[in-house]
Amino acid sequence: MKRTSLEYIILCLFICLSFPSFSGDKKIVFDAEARSQWFAFAAIGGQGPQFDSAIHVNNGSSFTAPYNQDNYAIYHDTFQPMVAVFAGKRWERDSAWIPAYSLGVRYESLFTTTVHGNISQYSLPEFTNYDYSWNIVSNLLFASAKVNLYQYKRFLPYVTAGLGGGFNCMSNYEEKALPGVTPRFTPGFQDNTQTQFAYHLGAGLDVQLTQGMLVSLAYQYLNLGHITSGYGTSTWSNQLLDLGSYRSNGLFLGATYLFPQRNT
Repeated sequence: MKRTSLEYIILCLFICLSFPSFSGDKKIVFDAEARSQWFAFAAIGGQGPQFDSAIHVNNGSSFTAPYNQDNYAIYHDTFQPMVAVFAGKRWERDSAWIPAYSLGVRYESLFTTTVHGNISQYSLPEFTNYDYSWNIVSNLLFASAKVNLYQYKRFLPYVTAGLGGGFNCMSNYEEKALPGVTPRFTPGFQDNTQTQFAYHLGAGLDVQLTQGMLVSLAYQYLNLGHITSGYGTSTWSNQLLDLGSYRSNGLFLGATYLFPQRNT
C-alpha cells in the first residue's frame, strides 16, 4: 500500500523518539546565565488547500440569474508539498512554564496546486460541457513568533503565529470540451500574480535531541489571501476567475539548530 506524506512524517518522528539517547529521562539543563541565542529552522511537509465550492462567471447572456452565469466547479489536489525556513532570536528562561520563546522571519514555499473541475454553462447541470484546470504557486514571508509553553524532560510543546505577505501566482488556465461536445473559443483567462496579506497559526512539539538541536512535528493553518486570475480574452475581457480566500491546513517535520548561546 502506498504511504502518504503524513505517514512518513509520523514514522520519522517515531524513529527519532525510539533511540535511547532521544527518549532518555535525563532533563537537559540550560545554563542559567545564557539567556539568548540565534537559531535556524528548516522543515518539509504537506498542506491541504481549502477553497470555495464553485466560481461563477458572467456568460454575457440576457437571462435572469443564475442562468446568466456559468458555474465552474472547484476540485484540487488534497495534499501538496511545502517547505519552510525560520530564523531569528530565541530566549530561554529557567522555568518549566514558558521555558523559551522566539522571534524571527519565516519563509514558506507551497508547491504547485492544481485547481480543476467542470464548467456548467448557464448554471445548468445538463449543460456541463467543459473541463478546466488552473495552477497556483505561493510563496510567503512572515514576521513570526513562537512560544514553548512547557518543558517536560526533552519535550516542549509550542504555539506559533505570524503576519506577513503572500505572493500568489496563478497561471496556465486550460480548457477542453467533454466527449461529444464541440470545443468553444476558450475564455483564455490570463496569468496573474498578487501580493496579499497573509497569516499563519500553529501548534507543535519540539523534542530536544542535544543542547543545540531540536526536531519538531507541527500543525499549521495558513490564510494566503484572495485569489483571482487575470482577465479573459475577447468576449470575456471583463471577466475573471475569483477563487475567494485561499486557506490551508498543513503538517510538517522540522529541525532547529541553536547557535552557541551568549551571555546578556
